[in-house]
Amino acid sequence: MKLRTLLSFGFLTVASATQAQQPRELLQAIDRTYADRLEAYNSVFLQKVTYSSARYRIVKPNAELFINDDAIWITPFDDVEPIRLTADKVRHDNDFVVWSARVELENPIQLPPGIDPFAERHPQTAYHAQVSMYWWDFDESGNAQASMINRFEFSPNWIFDDSDRLVFKPGNSDIVNENNAGPPQTPEQIARHKALLELQKHAFRSVSADFRSADGVHYMLVPLEYTPQYSVMIEEDSDLRVPISMDDVGLEGVTRESTLTPDQQRRGRQYAEFIQRLPQEDNKAVLMDLQ
Repeated sequence: MKLRTLLSFGFLTVASATQAQQPRELLQAIDRTYADRLEAYNSVFLQKVTYSSARYRIVKPNAELFINDDAIWITPFDDVEPIRLTADKVRHDNDFVVWSARVELENPIQLPPGIDPFAERHPQTAYHAQVSMYWWDFDESGNAQASMINRFEFSPNWIFDDSDRLVFKPGNSDIVNENNAGPPQTPEQIARHKALLELQKHAFRSVSADFRSADGVHYMLVPLEYTPQYSVMIEEDSDLRVPISMDDVGLEGVTRESTLTPDQQRRGRQYAEFIQRLPQEDNKAVLMDLQ
């Protein structure tokens, strides 16, 4: 009996240690039926961002991984090797976390021909990827907004009592502008302050990422426009890539010759025409989840 107990305890210990060592995978699969509904609700947006994709899938990023700065893994698709991202330069804010993550490669990265001639001559053994997590709020109607645009100008300790008068209630630890401890004074300031107090702050998070695999395939994780708690994982098709030259932008009143090839310019025009043909979506609700 004692031996059996010891063996059982040993198996449990090994299982617990194995579970603790499992990689922190960012991408979570979701039910296919619900993914189809998300895709339908974000149809126009998805047509824009997947224009140059070889394939894509709808996922729910595990935003809890950004509570600390431990390394995470991203598995773009089931047939792609997991990619390990280690936080290098990190910017923390009350409303977001942004990583410049280091990606170590066992073999030098090989970009598809024609994308970056310098990189083709000097293969990389490591590179940096960008990963971002943003908080979102929503109002009583369930409409979501990025928390960054809903920052308190005055201390949230100023609340409205039953008589709709501003009173100070100590204890709220939200970060605010120290130069405006309050209370708000003008009708506009009061109205905005009241609207912010009625929001459900930091209700959910969105996650985005931009990185490459060891063989140079470009992947993008993009939050869905109207349900940003979910994202689309995109594998880019380099033959369909729409390049943008900064030289084409130029300064006001200054004409610059494009550095893009005729074929690249043609693809750019085709994409612009494609975007113009898409239907316009105005006043569409941004939601945490579909009902």
